[in-house]
Amino acid sequence: MTEHMYKKLPTTPIFGLHAKTMTIDDTITVVGTYNLDPRSAHLNTESFAIIHSPEITEHVSAAMKVEMEPENAWRITADFNPDNEVSVTKRVGVKLHRVVPKNIL
Repeated sequence: MTEHMYKKLPTTPIFGLHAKTMTIDDTITVVGTYNLDPRSAHLNTESFAIIHSPEITEHVSAAMKVEMEPENAWRITADFNPDNEVSVTKRVGVKLHRVVPKNIL
């Protein structure tokens, strides 16, 4: 979620859902956790919602367009490292999570 979406929230969420969202023909919105691979079809308990609403689809489509603006995308260059834009505290926390078991943290 980009900063644009965080600004709309009254509080910062602790957990998040990695959802897939799409709009179809400006009238249908599909939101879910389903992955387009055999694991989702046969092993996981994935789900999705189909919303038949031009009004909702218009809002979702507009939000998706903001999220996909160039300034919200990763820059891919040989000299850019996104880790350098994150605080040292965050970087240390991520590295700790790689080596220390979750139940200790």
